[in-house]
Amino acid sequence: MIIKVIGHDKKIFLKPQSNNPWSAFFSELETAGAQIVTSGSSAKFDVLIANSHSKKMIRKCEKFGVSKENRILILWEPKEVNGKLYKTSTLNSYGHIFTPSSHWLKGQNVHHFNWPQGKAIRKTQSDIEWLKRKNIIVFVGSNKYSISKGELYSLRREVFKNDKNNKFIDLYGHGWNQNIIYDILSILSSLLKTTYRNYSLKSLKLFAKQYNNYKGITNNKQKTLSKYKFALAIENSNGYVSEKLFESLESQCIVLYVGINLNKHLNKNIAVQSNANVFDISKKLTQILCLSNTKQLSLMKKQRKEYLKINKDWENYKVLKNLARDSVNLLNI
Repeated sequence: MIIKVIGHDKKIFLKPQSNNPWSAFFSELETAGAQIVTSGSSAKFDVLIANSHSKKMIRKCEKFGVSKENRILILWEPKEVNGKLYKTSTLNSYGHIFTPSSHWLKGQNVHHFNWPQGKAIRKTQSDIEWLKRKNIIVFVGSNKYSISKGELYSLRREVFKNDKNNKFIDLYGHGWNQNIIYDILSILSSLLKTTYRNYSLKSLKLFAKQYNNYKGITNNKQKTLSKYKFALAIENSNGYVSEKLFESLESQCIVLYVGINLNKHLNKNIAVQSNANVFDISKKLTQILCLSNTKQLSLMKKQRKEYLKINKDWENYKVLKNLARDSVNLLNI
């Protein structure tokens, strides 16, 4: 069988170097006897695996007689970020769809996988070293706009503009303290990805505001996180677990998490869970900041213990290998 893999940029996705987790995905396809398309758009193929929807590729499928059952779409964005991906006409172009959350989409042809995470490094700081970290909260993430119901980008801005919080939070990431043109373009980009039925103006809160606690863009997220005792992780939406939680745990931070219900999907002890509102986040921030050194260390170790228990099932090489295997098993070849 000849398989064409499309990347997130809608272009042909080729097998990367062996030190890239996606190499495990392609190796599994080859182990199953697949030949990977490596040339341009004229090359014929039997199977399409798309990491992004492309109308052009669907037309190619029709041209080459690639059946619907042999078209697989992998969703990497929730409806709150890219609602156009969830249009019935788009989803009906594929026989099988993979998502990293059962909350994103349901159906007989929908299959789920864990969001790929880095492999846990067992080496940790000593208690004395850890206690020397900054005794405030760090947040590393982008400032974006989504004109869609259920987005959490606006919540981030509310938290960081709240007078009770901002003096205790160091803020890093792209899109903060930009000019008004940047924010307008971000909003327009979201409008193009959102279906009108899901429009919400909530995300326009604190439009084009400046943040005094903004520290800039970090070139090494893990190194930045490792300077702090506490990390705040707010997902883009409530429906999945992304790298935000795992990267903070890997850095040995005590994590305050806003997102999916951890008690149902992971373990309630892996992070301090907050509801998605400023009042509860502020309350939980105050509680963890007031912990004694002994309790801080105990909570950090408790969270990390739970993280190490589950990391093997979310580790990126394993997840992507399983994703390829499960895709092949669904094919009608």
